Amino acid sequence: MKRISLLLSLFLLCACSNGSGQSTSGSNESQGGGGKSTSSQTSGDTSQSSSEDEPATPVAIKDGPILHAWDWTTEMVKNALPDIEKAGYKNVQLSPLHPSKDTNANAYWWNLYQPQGFKVATGNENPLGTKDSLKALTKEADKHGINIIMDVVTNHLGGPNDHELDSRVKDFEPTIYNNNLIHQNGQVGNWHNRERVVTAAMGGYPDLQTDHADVQKSVIRMLKEYIDCGVKGFRFDAAKHIETDEDDARYKSDFWKNVTDAIYTYGEQKLGVTPYVYGEILDDPCIRFEAYTKYISVTDNRQGSRIRNGVNNKNVGEAANTGYNVGDASKAMLWAESHDTYANNNPESKYISNDVINLTYAIQIARKDATALFFARPSTDYPNDKAPQVISGASGDYKSALVSAANKLHNDFVGGSETITTSNSAVVNVRKTAKNEGALIADVNCSSTNVTVNVNDLSNGEYTDLITNKKYNVENGKVTVQLTKGACVLEKDAVPTQSGPTVSITAEEEVFKTSTKVTLDVRDADTSTYKINNGSEQAFTGKKTITVGEDASDGDIKITVKATNSAGTTTKTITVTKTSLLDKNLIVTNVPDDVVIAVWEWNSGKEGSWVTLDKVGSLYAVNLTKDKYLLGKFESGAEIKWDNCKGKTSDTDRKAKQTYNYNELVFGN
Repeated sequence: MKRISLLLSLFLLCACSNGSGQSTSGSNESQGGGGKSTSSQTSGDTSQSSSEDEPATPVAIKDGPILHAWDWTTEMVKNALPDIEKAGYKNVQLSPLHPSKDTNANAYWWNLYQPQGFKVATGNENPLGTKDSLKALTKEADKHGINIIMDVVTNHLGGPNDHELDSRVKDFEPTIYNNNLIHQNGQVGNWHNRERVVTAAMGGYPDLQTDHADVQKSVIRMLKEYIDCGVKGFRFDAAKHIETDEDDARYKSDFWKNVTDAIYTYGEQKLGVTPYVYGEILDDPCIRFEAYTKYISVTDNRQGSRIRNGVNNKNVGEAANTGYNVGDASKAMLWAESHDTYANNNPESKYISNDVINLTYAIQIARKDATALFFARPSTDYPNDKAPQVISGASGDYKSALVSAANKLHNDFVGGSETITTSNSAVVNVRKTAKNEGALIADVNCSSTNVTVNVNDLSNGEYTDLITNKKYNVENGKVTVQLTKGACVLEKDAVPTQSGPTVSITAEEEVFKTSTKVTLDVRDADTSTYKINNGSEQAFTGKKTITVGEDASDGDIKITVKATNSAGTTTKTITVTKTSLLDKNLIVTNVPDDVVIAVWEWNSGKEGSWVTLDKVGSLYAVNLTKDKYLLGKFESGAEIKWDNCKGKTSDTDRKAKQTYNYNELVFGN
């Protein structure tokens, strides 16, 4: 988020040190966790080894690398999904999509961190996108095995000063506005006073009474709305400014328990996954991180700063520092830099070279248990603190061969062991599972030269560099490799870096009356074809838009794309539906073949009745005539009556028109 008091932060950074070079100052929102820190050594071969674990099934959200698509629009992210998937990211973090204080795309980026209310923007309330564009993005991201994480602001709302809410807040949060549910304690001022940190304003923004039930209800409502859109994770901005239920004495609250209980349960019910949640908690000398990590993961910015400084200063011992500030590595969110360290006034990382940032990220993402976030630097060099709310483009480093190889090493060794050593000027992290071995070699000189390093824990044999696909032999604990900008990423039983082709299929309309356009996009393929239903295969290359449905009867239409290269074949299919039932006022799409949907409708205070729906393909539709209704699901062939109902939705008021996706409906008892 936006800087608080930079002069104060810089003073504290200089004045407060714990003896290991770690800052203990209060500063902007983000975090360093708590835990053991081992001393760095600058020469020779040193080793810290963890016990070897059996490989675990990768947990896509917690264990997967995260791309921070800072201030990208939802459409930009959607278009980049093939490249993001190919680069090995499992998650993409978006900037906030709430109604923003300033909706001008050219307004400064920190305006996005002054929300007008707890909801997802539906119109021009946010320059990055809308609820509909977010839904379209998450649906497309699912096809690429990528989860969407939203940055959310819950500590404060927008205001002209620190003791007054914007007048527009009343439109979105009338209860909070009318009851003035904000603290009136002025600015934080003293970052060593925990009460000031959680009950006073930072950055000039009105600080919410996050202990109040009405504030918590609004936050939970927004997070559920995001989950309804397909979002599977959240970054809580300014998390250290929201009190805990353990260590905050008379000003403690149940915010974190109530909010996480609600969204973890809702995410499991709605999407079948527990949302990944982490909080931004920058260096805070007065905090016990376990009070947060019992509910969420947290950022460890001090660990990132140590390693980045080690690489930048060519201090291999510091770069190999294995310590976390967070007690549990699995609760640590790591980064080489963030939007704060890059875009604030007097940014600490902006003028550090891309090569240093990339190598720092590689060291972090190679770690066991923790995950890491790669900040996509803007392609334009904006003045400090003056980047716009919509970034027009990003540096290609997020998909570079080095970063992609480091992501692959991380993904291939989830659940495995690590042994971190230094050899001359290189950090060496040997990763192992029961079935495979590999290593990151990261030389702090960031050069592209031949080096010989000790890899004592690697078995003898041939290894592949995931950056270049070159082969190298490990013999008697040593290997000589060619570095690429300081890095070599070895894997013994490596699948070639080239993977099967990337395929995406996007329909302009999934349900239509006459025809629809479908865009086919294939990358890294030697041959590719498409077919409609059981028709003949048609060859094409690259990107192609076709029109389907013009001469078809009502029903489902299946479009299948198959693409092949030397690494394998990728096949993807989507189904669209042509139907005249679009004129009906209630539509349910994507209904499974073994399920029948019926509607119970009634006028207020009157008896209701079951209404059957017309069906075309997987689409059901009907014209409702009563005030209220609910949807019920039945086994195919079953009589439509209450005794046979396998689940029902909540009561709903009839609207002019309502369309549901069966996969997004929640059926209760």
